[in-house]
Amino acid sequence: MYSFKDKFYEPLIYNNPFKQWLLPGWYQGQLIHFLDLGEVDLNPSELNCVNNVFIFIRGFDVEGIPILLPYQYHIFDSIPFCGNYTSFRKVYLVQADQTYSPNTFTSVEEIKDSTFKAIETDMILNLPIL
Repeated sequence: MYSFKDKFYEPLIYNNPFKQWLLPGWYQGQLIHFLDLGEVDLNPSELNCVNNVFIFIRGFDVEGIPILLPYQYHIFDSIPFCGNYTSFRKVYLVQADQTYSPNTFTSVEEIKDSTFKAIETDMILNLPIL
């Protein structure tokens, strides 16, 4: 005996020729997933809209390179189906103190309500949310 599923559905075959990684992130306390397609060379003023992504750091090394906070997911200020959604994201670095545990914050509101400093950068990343 066959089931309805066996008769009418085919298994999904996922082809990933570029070996892209599906990454976890946060939006208003909800777990989301996105692709990191890297930095784009765009001026934010050239775009109709740019959304934001908040990336947590512990500080900067001696060369001024941000030290990423391990295991903290990026926090997004919008998702698809929100007005003016785009995958282009202006990067804000959130400098967390030594007592902060990864993924304690899961929304932009929690960042804004905290004492952590959000540092605006000129970096634009292409981070489409799936």
